[in-house]
Amino acid sequence: MVEDQELRRIVHDAVAAHMPAGKLERVAVESYLNSVNEEGLNVTIVIPDDDPLPIDGQGVLDIMLEVFDRLQEAGETRFPVLSFASEDELAHCGDTDS
Repeated sequence: MVEDQELRRIVHDAVAAHMPAGKLERVAVESYLNSVNEEGLNVTIVIPDDDPLPIDGQGVLDIMLEVFDRLQEAGETRFPVLSFASEDELAHCGDTDS
């Protein structure tokens, strides 16, 4: 497993490579256990409050593939699950620490 700080850097760089300038607030990564008790990674891509989603479906797919590929290259075996949210959405659901 990759250390937390390196994990965040890898994921951030992969996401930033496909996001328009100024449209990425931050990236949060945390471990979770799935329904079959295997570890995975929740990746939250935080975008500006004023933009619902600054990329199209192909951009989302590109980000997913880039994150997966870079994690695999680094030796990370946990599967990443990506979601996009604004700071307002995170505050509304009480998840401001992500």
